[in-house]
Amino acid sequence: MLEGGEAAAAFASGTGATMSIFQALSPGDHVLAHVDAYYGTSRLIREILVRWGLQADFVDMSDLAAVKKALRPNTKTGLDRNTFQSVAEGYRSRRAC
Repeated sequence: MLEGGEAAAAFASGTGATMSIFQALSPGDHVLAHVDAYYGTSRLIREILVRWGLQADFVDMSDLAAVKKALRPNTKTGLDRNTFQSVAEGYRSRRAC
């Protein structure tokens, strides 16, 4: 067991991992995604998952007040940006200074 966990799953891609999470949800469930999420994930949510009956809102996940405001009783998960995007953004910010 990894760090005391009961189970684990491995995926060949981030999109595969993301899709497996979404497929575990039911029509009518709500998800939050970062406004600057990976393009493929944003497109998957907007073009495929909403047709499956999932509800989604895109918010700035670094703004806790915005996240709290977007939460609904049927919110099941939230997806933040991936680590690489955050690191790249920090690198660009440091280069601009």
